[in-house]
Amino acid sequence: YMCVRKDAATYSVAAGDPMRVRLDTRLVQAALTATHAPSERLDIQFPAEASVRLYDAMIRPFEGCLKPGDQIVWLSGVAGSALPLSALLSAPPPKVAGGYDLAAADWLVRRHAISYAGSAEAILAARTARGVSADFDFLGVGDPVLRPKAGEDPARLLLRGTRLDALAPLPETKDELEASAKGFRAARVLVQDAATERSLRGEMVGAYRHLSFATHGLIREDLQGLSEPALVLTPVDAADPADDGLLTASEIADMNLRAAFVALSACNTANFDLEQFARDLPA
Repeated sequence: YMCVRKDAATYSVAAGDPMRVRLDTRLVQAALTATHAPSERLDIQFPAEASVRLYDAMIRPFEGCLKPGDQIVWLSGVAGSALPLSALLSAPPPKVAGGYDLAAADWLVRRHAISYAGSAEAILAARTARGVSADFDFLGVGDPVLRPKAGEDPARLLLRGTRLDALAPLPETKDELEASAKGFRAARVLVQDAATERSLRGEMVGAYRHLSFATHGLIREDLQGLSEPALVLTPVDAADPADDGLLTASEIADMNLRAAFVALSACNTANFDLEQFARDLPA
């Protein structure tokens, strides 16, 4: 184990059981990815013992290096973990009938914010980047229109043989973006009919220090023929790649973005395999 701080580094070795770690990881990941509706009866059955054992294997050996309020920057490609470390427990929560009182649980994220980096080089590049000069504070984009309106040709939603209206509407993302915008002086929010690729590119003429996208995030083959990751916006013309509602990774790479911070909020962005995440970080 290695813990690197600004003023020191510590190194230690501890015995571990890889098979036990893999099994506990599967147990916790299964609990985090359950597809049933919220249920107090089922949710209290969270595998707390497995979460504590994972804390013992991944965090406890360098716990003495951590200070209150530290942010942990985790080199996920090295660690080989396959679940969000936020869900680890230093001790089992109080028991209730049939399970555990998760509201009283000492989740790791309550003591330390956690971020993940694919490499030490990525951390260094981010921390040595020059300051951003921008005209506006905040731009939020989300809540795309994914259903044809009355009398409208549904063909605009037909992309690569797949209908975008197969994706669920996201009305809560409008509330999320508007709530975020309240924290800034000069803020703009593009939602519903305004959340198009063309509208977004128009806003990029001016620069924003903070961007927030709250919408469906797609990876390769989530839609038939989709060959790269994409953010879903309101489609205008399925025949026009510049306004078909799929803001792809290559299109984003061609944009003139000068933001200091970009938030990407989608349904499953808090649930991922860290080994896969490390490989897909550039996308």
